[in-house]
Amino acid sequence: LNQTGNGSLGGLPYVLVSDPGRITPEEMFTLYQDSTFCPCLPGDTVTQKRFFDVILSGCIPVVLLFHHPAYDSWHPFERSKIDNTVPFAHPLQYGPDLVVNYSAFVVEAESPQVLSEAMEKILKNPEELRRRQIAMSSVAPLLTYGLGPQNSHRYEDAFSMLLRGLKQYLDTRLPPRIQTKNSITGQ
Repeated sequence: LNQTGNGSLGGLPYVLVSDPGRITPEEMFTLYQDSTFCPCLPGDTVTQKRFFDVILSGCIPVVLLFHHPAYDSWHPFERSKIDNTVPFAHPLQYGPDLVVNYSAFVVEAESPQVLSEAMEKILKNPEELRRRQIAMSSVAPLLTYGLGPQNSHRYEDAFSMLLRGLKQYLDTRLPPRIQTKNSITGQ
């Protein structure tokens, strides 16, 4: 993490320099935990590990919002509607009761030039900041898989969401099952 001094990168005072030998994943996660916001700018692909790492560390992701004719996206390439780029956000797959609303906590900026303004606006409103943090904390467990005897299936996690999505699909997309007599018992 290098200080730019003059805020030349969209008004941000720091620049994250990618140097694999310079910072370990553990150190990066600690930086995320010590931060309130983390810009998650578009990369080569729509899905980015960084976006999920910052959520799991308690840091609010800041994304660029791109307007396409039929939808909004956090990625400039076509066919990358927000619902299709993050887990559990597509209402047709998971049903309206299971949809994760990322917009409840993700900070959206219209351009790189207004990234710092978007973050400062929320920092100046402690109630809004806290609301976003609480909304994000309810989503973070859904991005993990419960492991070990103490955590496995104890809380809603990615596995339980996948199962609920599968049930939603079976209940709404497949034709109703016909009840037949059990050939062994005759019932």
